Amino acid sequence: SPLPSALSPQPSALSPQSDRTAYFQFAIYRQAQLQKHSPLTIHHSPFTLHPSPLTPHHSPLTLHSLIMKSLNRLSLLLPVLIVTLLGLSSSVSAAHHEEPIIEVRVYKIAPGKMDEWERFFHDKLVEPQEKAGIKIIAAYRTLEDENLFVWMRQFSSKANMAAERDGFYKSEAWLNTLRVELKEKGLIEGVEMVYTVSPSK
Repeated sequence: SPLPSALSPQPSALSPQSDRTAYFQFAIYRQAQLQKHSPLTIHHSPFTLHPSPLTPHHSPLTLHSLIMKSLNRLSLLLPVLIVTLLGLSSSVSAAHHEEPIIEVRVYKIAPGKMDEWERFFHDKLVEPQEKAGIKIIAAYRTLEDENLFVWMRQFSSKANMAAERDGFYKSEAWLNTLRVELKEKGLIEGVEMVYTVSPSK
């Protein structure tokens, strides 16, 4: 805004040629008044300073790199973790798993009836036992005695052995058919021995 008329300079009265001291005094006074009445005011800048969003602690690039490093480390450790878990799982399973029980049976076959007995054994005795959970492993003739027949069967475990036996020997097929036929044919003279064994470690 313009200065008040009382403060307007009077060049003719206050020229440097007439009174140098008064001129400097007026200049100083005028400068003070200008600062007092100046329309130019200083406002706070609207551009305030804030922490940069790209500082090391908050930088998206830095967070991304940290995440990628973590994923890379995890990918390296994952196979080791899987192998470790599988090993633990196998150990627990082995600790709770019962070994199968094998029964070795030696029969004395009636003289001259070995061939007939073998046909009867393979054709009629194997399948009913396997249905009861008993696995037939092998069957042999002995070389030293032509009337001895050796065969092996496997039960799933010691705990299940009795139930699997009953599943065969109490079945209708055994009680009403197979046992009767064996007796009528006279194929077996006797059971020489029976061994119940488990796999050697």
